[in-house]
Amino acid sequence: MCGIIGCYSANISDKLISNFEKSIESLFHRGPDDFGSEKIFGKGNFVLLGHTRLSIIDLTKDGH
Repeated sequence: MCGIIGCYSANISDKLISNFEKSIESLFHRGPDDFGSEKIFGKGNFVLLGHTRLSIIDLTKDGH
């Protein structure tokens, strides 16, 4: 099973990013085949997105 996580905030800190990375790690049991994250910065705001992937149907890299 895949897992996703996201965070939106106006204030960024090392602690928040660290907690976000720990949250992604907590999803590893849901999708042990692949994972990724993206940090998107805008005008005074930012979004953190993360995912894990469990390959079931498409086992190739194209499924990523």
